[in-house]
Amino acid sequence: MVEDDETIRGSLADLLCDEGATLATVANGREALEALRRAPQPPDLILLDLMMPVMDGWEFRIAQRADRMLSGIPLIAMSADRSAKARAIAADAYVGKPLDFEALVGRIRSVVTEAAEKQRAAADSTAAFAVMAADIAHEINNPLTYVLANLHVLAEKFPAGAREPEQMELHDLIADAVEGAERIRRVVKQAQIEPEAIRRHH
Repeated sequence: MVEDDETIRGSLADLLCDEGATLATVANGREALEALRRAPQPPDLILLDLMMPVMDGWEFRIAQRADRMLSGIPLIAMSADRSAKARAIAADAYVGKPLDFEALVGRIRSVVTEAAEKQRAAADSTAAFAVMAADIAHEINNPLTYVLANLHVLAEKFPAGAREPEQMELHDLIADAVEGAERIRRVVKQAQIEPEAIRRHH
């Protein structure tokens, strides 16, 4: 929670803790950025006041969105400013002050739940893609094995020391084909390793 008013910060923190939340509180946007960058893992949500000294909510939001490690954290903006500028801030939700605590808790639960669902959907999509990539790699690998085996046989029949121009040309063509097939084999092998790592992670 990023809130410069000490009274609001303390009372709201107590109420949210009573609801089962675990939270850290800071007094301005700069402190929030420092705390987030030091944190071992990102929070489920940022509750952000807009009008603050040192670094206000708008400045914090710009800095947060520019930081790849912090940009995905859901955010609820809160302010007594009811202007279009305040409501237009890029946030997952906006709540006005004075705060309706029950409404705020509802918004918090809604935003956190939606973010978790998006994260699960993204993970499922990544896992599904990994399985598809592994299947495709397997289908490529089988015929590629035959291609490489036959190319190596041809390479033995047309060695590098051949004197005839036609044989020399065939040797070069076969060598190029072997190099291309080996490159495909390496790509396929990598495509099989990465999905396995993704599946183990999920």
